[in-house]
Amino acid sequence: MVTLSLLQAAATPAWVGPTMAISLAVIALSVLGMAIVVGRSVLRLVAHRKRIAAVFDTLQEDAQQALVAARRLTEQAQDLMVLVRHEAGAFAETSRRVRRKVVRGVGWRNGWPIWRRSTTWCTTRSRTPPSTWRPRSARRDRAMA
Repeated sequence: MVTLSLLQAAATPAWVGPTMAISLAVIALSVLGMAIVVGRSVLRLVAHRKRIAAVFDTLQEDAQQALVAARRLTEQAQDLMVLVRHEAGAFAETSRRVRRKVVRGVGWRNGWPIWRRSTTWCTTRSRTPPSTWRPRSARRDRAMA
C-alpha cells in the first residue's frame, strides 16, 4: 500500500496543467455567455413590460371614455323617456277632451243617440236642428199620433 500511495504522489504529466487551464477558461466563458444572455433577456423583458404598460394605459383611457359615453347615453335616454311620458300624457289629455266633447254633444236615451246643440253646430247651421235629427222614438210617436 505504501508503494501505491508513492505512485500516486508521483509527478503529474505536463499536459494536465494546460488542459485544466483550458477547461477552466471554457467554463468561465460559458458562465460569462450565460450572464450576457440573462442580461439581454432582462432588458427585453423590461422593454416589453414598458410596451405592455403603455397599451394598458391606453386601454384604461378607452374604458374611461366608454364609461363616460355610456353615462351620457343613459342620461339622454332618461331625457327621452321624460319627453315620451310628457307626450303620452298630452295625447291622453287630448283624447279625454275629445271624448268629453263627443259625450256632451251626443246624449243617449233608450240606447239611441239624442243630438244636442253644440257651439260649432249653432254657428254653422240654423239655431234649431232639422227634424230628421230627432231620435227614432220621437219619430215613432209622431207617426202614431
